[in-house]
Amino acid sequence: MYPMSATQIGRKIGGLGAAETNRLLKERGFLEGEACDYRPTEKGKEYTTIESFHAGTGGYAQYNRYWTTIKYNPEILDAIGEVTPEDKVRLSEAVREHRKAAHERNFGIDTEDPIETLPVEESEPEGGENPVADAIGAAVLTIAAVYLAKKVYDVAAPKARSWWTNKVAPKLESLKKRKGEDAETEPSPDEIED
Repeated sequence: MYPMSATQIGRKIGGLGAAETNRLLKERGFLEGEACDYRPTEKGKEYTTIESFHAGTGGYAQYNRYWTTIKYNPEILDAIGEVTPEDKVRLSEAVREHRKAAHERNFGIDTEDPIETLPVEESEPEGGENPVADAIGAAVLTIAAVYLAKKVYDVAAPKARSWWTNKVAPKLESLKKRKGEDAETEPSPDEIED
């Protein structure tokens, strides 16, 4: 069997994402370190391989990235042991708390109630206008106009071609011939019309 990622192990266990799986592997002694910087322990080295990647050069340091991933031998599933539903809930809550703390640290925002941290002013547009409804209405009208124009073209184009080919073109040809034969006489308007 092929090496597995933390995501694949979480799926095999059932209901765990990569972050929860890594936290579980750390608790069970297979990994050490922190999120985004996990390393296999001596116990974990028996079940892991480390793959290194390089994104190539892009002219800028941020595009010239190196990173590693940890792949696991499928035998680690037996070594992990039983994972109870309570373990899954505890791991999910721990990951959620870790992400919340990282978000607060990085952005200075309390994520407990995002509605209160990002207030939205609700005001009635002047004159009872609703710009969203107006934009939707304009889009619907545009689509309807394009659809109608296409239908008119589909019906009118063959008739216009037929009229030109069967009525106008022959009369123009006959006028050209007549003009060549009798340059002095001009055709009457009745000769041109259908």
